Order: sequence, then structure tokens, then C-alpha cells
Amino acid sequence: VALGREFAIDEQSTGVLIHADLHYQNVLAADREPWLVIDPKPVSGDPHYEPAPMLWNRWDEVVASSDVRTAVRRRFHTLVDASGLDEDRARDWVVVRMLHNALWELEDHPDTPDRDYLTMCVAIAKAVQD
Repeated sequence: VALGREFAIDEQSTGVLIHADLHYQNVLAADREPWLVIDPKPVSGDPHYEPAPMLWNRWDEVVASSDVRTAVRRRFHTLVDASGLDEDRARDWVVVRMLHNALWELEDHPDTPDRDYLTMCVAIAKAVQD
């Protein structure tokens, strides 16, 4: 929670146009460019906010790997390396987003939260931390 508060007042967290829904289904092979990113939810924010959906989308592939921590970390480091993002800042954003997603699930479904979804949120948050 403290990390989220810090990001809220951090000048680096505003002023850059970000996609805000960047994941595998929104990145397509294209003709005019090698890749085309579709379906943006454009907001002003920190580019380090972007990697989290790439970690939770296609979750079944992560689980099927039989080593969730390694699969999440591989995705995370691939994204950070390819994008040139600061690893620590991207990691912190992933943790904040996963905790936010878990809290949102608990708020929306206090009596019957999706336990698999909550487990995924916790697994991702834990996996990206050293």
C-alpha cells in the first residue's frame, strides 16, 4: 500500500501516454509494421505500469510449465530487458498491480472470491520479488 502511495505522488508516474492494457491478445503481427498494438486504454502514467498484464495473461501456460515462479520471472525479465525498463521500478509496479487486483476481487466478491485468481495474484507478486 505504501508503494502505491509513493507512485501516486511520484512525478515519473504521470506525463507519458501509456497503453494500460498491453498483453498478448493486443499485440498483432502486421503488414505496415512488424507489430501492431491494438485496443489501448490510453492514460497518462508510468511506462513501468505496463508489464503486469503480460504476466497474468495466458496464465494456463505458466501453470502448465510446472514451475510458476521460474515462468513468471522469465516473462518479467524478458519484458524488462526488451523494453529497457528499470527492473526495480517495473517489479514494484507489478507488486502494486497484483495486490490491487486481489483487493478488487475481494471487494467485488466478499463472500465468494475466486480463489484461483487470488492465488495467481499472490504467485505473481511473490515471483517477481528476489
